[in-house]
Amino acid sequence: MAVAAIACGRPAGVDPCVDAYAHERWDDVVARCPVGSDRVALARAYRQLGDHHAADAATAAEALLTGPVAADAAYLAGYVRAQDEDPSRVAHGRELLVRALAGFQRVGAHGKAAKAASFLARVPRPEAHFEDALTYARLASAEAELAQDDGARARAATTLAELYDEIGLAEDARDAFFDAEEHARPWPSLLAHTYLQHGLFLIDLGGERDLRAALGYLAEARAHNRAGGDATPHQRRAIEVAVQLNRASALAELGEVDAALAELTEPPADAYEARRLALVRGFVAARVGDLPAAAALFAAADLGEVELDLRGQVALELARAYRRAGDAAAAERYYREAIAAVEALRQGADRPELRPWILAARTRPYLELLGLLAEAERGLDALVVAESLHARAWLDAALARDRHPLDAAAQSLLDARVRQRQDAGPALDRASLLARLDGREAVVLLAIDDAAWRVHVRGGAATIAALTTDQIAAVGRWRRAPGEPALATAAAAALLPRDVTTRADPLYVVTSDALADLPFAALRVDGQFVIAARPIVRLPGLAALGCRDGAWTDERVLVGDARGDLPHAADEVRRLAGAHARLGAAADRAAVTASARAALLHAAVHGRGGGLELADGLVTPADVLDQQLAPRTVVLTGCDTAAGADAEAWSSFPSAFLAAGSRHVVATLRSVPDDAAAEVVRAYYAQPEPLGPAARLAAAQRQVAATVRVDVWAAFTVWGDAACGP
Repeated sequence: MAVAAIACGRPAGVDPCVDAYAHERWDDVVARCPVGSDRVALARAYRQLGDHHAADAATAAEALLTGPVAADAAYLAGYVRAQDEDPSRVAHGRELLVRALAGFQRVGAHGKAAKAASFLARVPRPEAHFEDALTYARLASAEAELAQDDGARARAATTLAELYDEIGLAEDARDAFFDAEEHARPWPSLLAHTYLQHGLFLIDLGGERDLRAALGYLAEARAHNRAGGDATPHQRRAIEVAVQLNRASALAELGEVDAALAELTEPPADAYEARRLALVRGFVAARVGDLPAAAALFAAADLGEVELDLRGQVALELARAYRRAGDAAAAERYYREAIAAVEALRQGADRPELRPWILAARTRPYLELLGLLAEAERGLDALVVAESLHARAWLDAALARDRHPLDAAAQSLLDARVRQRQDAGPALDRASLLARLDGREAVVLLAIDDAAWRVHVRGGAATIAALTTDQIAAVGRWRRAPGEPALATAAAAALLPRDVTTRADPLYVVTSDALADLPFAALRVDGQFVIAARPIVRLPGLAALGCRDGAWTDERVLVGDARGDLPHAADEVRRLAGAHARLGAAADRAAVTASARAALLHAAVHGRGGGLELADGLVTPADVLDQQLAPRTVVLTGCDTAAGADAEAWSSFPSAFLAAGSRHVVATLRSVPDDAAAEVVRAYYAQPEPLGPAARLAAAQRQVAATVRVDVWAAFTVWGDAACGP
């Protein structure tokens, strides 16, 4: 839990009027500049801002927009207006900041231009926020370089770090923080601020390793803050309090309660600090099980005045404390409060592209409530909680945070633009979930840390079972050797209901994270492959059930062998497409784009880095969503075309095509050799088309099971709703 962050002023010089103004020493400006001058008027406006009279400061600055201090006045007014809750004032503030930036650039005030660009990168904008923000952040770095100002370089690098974190580039954020720290070294207060921000970033990442690193950065922030004399007492106090609270929070999260309490020695200076201190002390009390004390401290923290995210974290900590105390009902109540806070954050996000990130960083209440419900054998309730995560990924069309096949920032910006178009939707409740299933049988598997659960849904009822350590180990052994009959039988006992082969209709499977690449078709029950009894159909979430309407043409687009090293795939494309085959240089991005409303897209090309490798570059899942490529049926025979780097496989092509509007996707979970893959594809297309992709693939897999390696034919899987027409 990162508790507080503060703004940090830059070092200042001391000289007569012009130098005092240039270095923003406003008291000196008032004392040394001519009375009644615009410089003095602006200095007094800044003093109003320092006295927490922001609106008055902005009004005073706006009266100076046509005089000799116009650019500086536009910056001050824009700085204030851009932080207003009124969107119209935010837009006006943005206009003023752009005006200030242009004025600074016009006179070569590169340091000030860097400051204006850095702040512009942090101002919300309804459309194309990330592209716009990254442009300004990079401009800030460029202006700082022109100014040869290490302080400006440090601030610009910190802005980049924070932006990279929001986009989803954690490693780039780390590098930018390192760069910021290198440039901030001459100024203890600026370096303290940079270390503090780096520590908050690591606390938000979570996990023991990052929490330990955060403690180190916060300790450095404290040391430099205490050693430096280049900041105001207010700024130094703000850093000291932020370090104290955040170190205590990280230590409590690590279970080091005594050390956390030892941090909380600084007496609060005002009511705001007192509330923050009570909040962190409440977390510590909850961690040691002192629920009365935790309740009293949280009451003192006045949670109505605390931001929504912290209220959710308070509810989560109380849920954990009540669960440890054996009060399951109270624990469930607080878990649901924490989930409600996450939902409210998502719905209220100023920037829609952040909604998937809001969820991705706050899954713990969902996962822990799932475990609580599993212990009580409340299968359907557990399924609703599990599906709320999967459904969220479906409704947001969220892509992976760590998948970047080409230019990492460019790919992340494309992903962000795709997410930005999506509306935040509610998760499925019990009634809507059962209506979506409509009698279908499904198995939902979740792997969380070292635990795993299986939820089985049939006939409107759901049962949940925790996989034992031995069962998890058995699944792992089978994953490594899917063709071994004994291992496939043991894994089936862990993953599937006992009577799974007594029905012939499709079995729907939803998996996540560590279980996402399991070749379910190769599981064995009563000595035979499951696929011998019924088709297996995969889904990114049960919310994906249903038939998408589309005005598809009769066109069939077949591309293959873009690099000239897949001869068997090329032969298969020629056989299927004849003169219309798109091979070699003709297997390009334009061919795939042209398939947007085709009846079939068949791509027999390499899968690489989360993309389809075509003659002129990659097509990625983000491209599919961004361009709304939605052939009715998609067949991807390259390696790993169904694989995704994220927990819910939303970086995979099946999920992307389904979200764009396709009905079915046939893709591979693993690497497959060209010759054997071509044999599976031939068997697939040999089946009657009216059967639909799920039944066609099942029949093909049964046909080739004796001649093709299990790990090859079982790597092919169908995604979509088998009840929909072909």
